[in-house]
Amino acid sequence: MGLYIDVGPNVKADVEDINPARNKTILFIHGWPGNHNLFEYQLNQLPKRDIGSSK
Repeated sequence: MGLYIDVGPNVKADVEDINPARNKTILFIHGWPGNHNLFEYQLNQLPKRDIGSSK
């Protein structure tokens, strides 16, 4: 998606917004060298709980 937010001096966080039309937020944080794919199973469960929609 290419969305970054400033979180500190010289530090930006890459953001994946799976459903920007909703107002509920869940923050998943992974360590290096992981990426958003680590949360595949969690992201697939969110629509069942009316949190978001998977890609």
